[in-house]
Amino acid sequence: MEFNHMKQSSWVLGAVALVWCAVLTWGGGAQAPGAIARGEKAVVAYVHGDSVQQGYGLIADLDRLLQIKIDEINQQLRAKMQPLQEEAKELIEYAQNGNPSNDELNVARERMAQIEEEMNVYQNQAERAAANREQQMQNIIAENLRDEIAAYSEEVGIDVVLNWGLSGEGVLYGGEGFDITEPLLTFLNERHEKKKDERRAEMEAARDTTAKP
Repeated sequence: MEFNHMKQSSWVLGAVALVWCAVLTWGGGAQAPGAIARGEKAVVAYVHGDSVQQGYGLIADLDRLLQIKIDEINQQLRAKMQPLQEEAKELIEYAQNGNPSNDELNVARERMAQIEEEMNVYQNQAERAAANREQQMQNIIAENLRDEIAAYSEEVGIDVVLNWGLSGEGVLYGGEGFDITEPLLTFLNERHEKKKDERRAEMEAARDTTAKP
């Protein structure tokens, strides 16, 4: 009944990939129509989003922290499940070897059904808690990516940053001189090192808003 972290990790990778589509195609927002109307030219660059995903220290740190949180959720789940599992085992042994009456068997069956229901509740709570932690991590990544890419773009004078994904989505062709993946990664990781403790504290302090049944 333990929550499967491998399954959760696959959710994380899939969800983080969605963040790139929303964040790594960044532009000037409301200023763009005016600039276009004036005939201004935009400075456009691109990044390999998969490389940023793999090389950004914030994502690696938050993923490690997420694993710790999921381990804690699993430990809590095991602590809740163990007495129920032991009680169920005793009921089964009694039903098989204790020569119970029909009334006693009916009571045992009813209690087994209750135990199964309680265990399902605990399992669902654990899964929701893990999903909630994953969502918190996604929110932190998305917010920081937006802020940091905006800061980098302003610093070097870029108006639009496009995401070149693994299969080429977003950019069909780009000259090497417009690839800012490496300098952006350096920028991101240098700033992450300065803010690492702050961001970890943000994830640690995030409240579990999982609704209890």
